[in-house]
Amino acid sequence: MILDIYKDSLEYSLQEGKTLLKLGVMMFFSFLILPIFLVLGYYYRVLDTATHGMINGDDKLPKFDDLTSMFVDGLKVFLVKFIYLLIPCIIFLASLIIGGQISGLNNNVGSGVMFVGIIISIILAILFYFLSIMAVSNMVANNGSIKDAFDYKSIWKIISNVGWLRYIGFYLGLIIIITVISIIVGIILALIWITLGISGAFVSAFGLNIGLIIGLLITISVYLFLISPYLTIFESRAIGLIYEPLDGDD
Repeated sequence: MILDIYKDSLEYSLQEGKTLLKLGVMMFFSFLILPIFLVLGYYYRVLDTATHGMINGDDKLPKFDDLTSMFVDGLKVFLVKFIYLLIPCIIFLASLIIGGQISGLNNNVGSGVMFVGIIISIILAILFYFLSIMAVSNMVANNGSIKDAFDYKSIWKIISNVGWLRYIGFYLGLIIIITVISIIVGIILALIWITLGISGAFVSAFGLNIGLIIGLLITISVYLFLISPYLTIFESRAIGLIYEPLDGDD
């Protein structure tokens, strides 16, 4: 089933080049902050399609329109993920502050408090991260209800039904696929530059430094406007398909 999800998601993400470019433009302007929420909003829409769809179905890519609604959806995704990671961050900071104060009296005890606090915060951050992924899916599957994103009992049960090891293995598989695709694309682009002599032409025309900068900018542009949006859609589609609502849920 997991391999089918990967296959479906890889093919699904290739449906429409214009959508990839639009999403890529939003990613490019993410330094302005507001476009980040549009990217998350489109992530929401892909999740929505996937959680209500089926593997190897005929689902289409969501339209890139109604930006106000997409912005609000993106804000919801950000809010849920932020709250889930807030507790580990608080514990991390608290351990540093308390440990630092104790160190003034006993350095060994203070260092121990900081070490234990950091370990606990890392473990909780990993746990809450995996919970947040399914929490967002549960919110999206239930018509964007933020309340359902914090229905911990249902979310825990959903993950348990999938199987924790299977769920973690699935996500690690996503990371591996994304990493491999990124590396392969980078190698292909480098080979194209070398084979066609384009990099050499840039160097001859503009000098070594400018030529390398131009080649690097073009490579980054290809990744930013095509590969990165493709991988974002791939990830959200796969996560939506692994989500299995509890009996009685829509």
